[in-house]
Amino acid sequence: MSRVCDERDDDPYRALPILQGAFAHPIGQSTYLTGTGAHNFSESVTIGFLGAYGQAQVVLGALPLAVEAVNEDAGCYVAADIGTNSPGLSRSKSSLAAQAIRVMTEMRDNGTVAFIGPDDTCSSEALVAAAWNLPMISYKCSDTRVSDKKVFFTFARTLPPSSKVSKSVVALLRAFQWHRFVVVSGTHPASASEVQEAIEELSIIHGLTVTDIKQYSDYIPHYIEQMDNIVADTYMKTRVYVFVGEHIALIDFIKCLQRRKLLDTGDYVVISVDDEIYDPNRRIKIIRRDYLDPFLSETWGNVSDVMGFRSVLKLTPSHPRNPKYKYVCEKIKASSAKPPFCVPYHHKIFDSISVPIQAAYLYDAVMIYARALTEVFQNNEDPRNGTAVLRRIVNRSYHSIQGYDNKPRRGDGDLSRKTAWLFKWESSSGAVSEVRTMGEVESSQKGEFSKFCANLFTVNLNLN
Repeated sequence: MSRVCDERDDDPYRALPILQGAFAHPIGQSTYLTGTGAHNFSESVTIGFLGAYGQAQVVLGALPLAVEAVNEDAGCYVAADIGTNSPGLSRSKSSLAAQAIRVMTEMRDNGTVAFIGPDDTCSSEALVAAAWNLPMISYKCSDTRVSDKKVFFTFARTLPPSSKVSKSVVALLRAFQWHRFVVVSGTHPASASEVQEAIEELSIIHGLTVTDIKQYSDYIPHYIEQMDNIVADTYMKTRVYVFVGEHIALIDFIKCLQRRKLLDTGDYVVISVDDEIYDPNRRIKIIRRDYLDPFLSETWGNVSDVMGFRSVLKLTPSHPRNPKYKYVCEKIKASSAKPPFCVPYHHKIFDSISVPIQAAYLYDAVMIYARALTEVFQNNEDPRNGTAVLRRIVNRSYHSIQGYDNKPRRGDGDLSRKTAWLFKWESSSGAVSEVRTMGEVESSQKGEFSKFCANLFTVNLNLN
């Protein structure tokens, strides 16, 4: 596997002059004091990016792309790898617990006025940012705690918190009167574990019973036995699974259920929660891994395996409405392979992989900060005043790169574009010929979500 770029600066905080048009504003001569002395904002503003480079690397390309869209050589950013956690551990419980804060301190002392990130857990970092009164906008942290704006008053995010995701899951379970279920979740990213915990908490409130919880970490198809063991340990305890994890793992989990013939009669159902964007033009992607399966020795796609998805109900982001989104994703991938990130590149894999939804969240995070910062300058306020910046972000709509208008209540991302799907299959000649979606609904439509669930064709379940 080759690299597009072989150069890496020895400085881990690589500053690149990059910060178009709608945000451009003449910036007056202003000087502010930090721990290292005076900083002049007449020519540039520096933002700091905190990311775990070992996870979802293609996402990283959204940062320079967004900064380039905001600026005409009027600013810069510094990026730092805050480390990838060990399997099964959140950052707050690992040896990397203080790494992000050390990086933030050095960035602040060198003139950084805001932070984008971090991913995974973020409550400690958000608390530090609040203590410094510096703005922090995250794109991948779903920690419920940081929704408390009395404490985390300089924090906002474009990713919906885990509490919002759990409400959609529990609404679905209650609509079908599925009172007992098993949760299967990944440990990476940390948001999966946070969603799992939020589902547990909300289930107790509504009288639902989680009969078991199974976790897996760093899944690849070579470890399919791990999925089979989870099925073997749980299928006698439940008929309903809530799967909170990555698409790559869901495919094999369904395969393990189907090969035990558990999905043949409609006695089992899987509710899947993942961030694989639904594409109405490529519906078959729901049951295939185009980025991986063609390279595996085992043939995938036989009717027996694939038909298991008749029993899958997915909660997934709707396809972006931006007609240029596919082009944006290609630019994000190309940008990730350039400095400072230099994501390893192989054209067969790189060209077939999907750009995770977090890339759009990262792009939006930069854009809403840029809009707020512009207004801060227009009012001759201090760009280091996180309270002033957040006042121009919280409870205010913005147009996402996905083509939707979002309103981040309390500074949290909106979940109004989550969609529920149930699949109908038509097959011929031993292969799936068509995938039809039976319906969709936006979970923000109050009362409509339960009505929608009740109108779906039912699965034969007797759980009480």
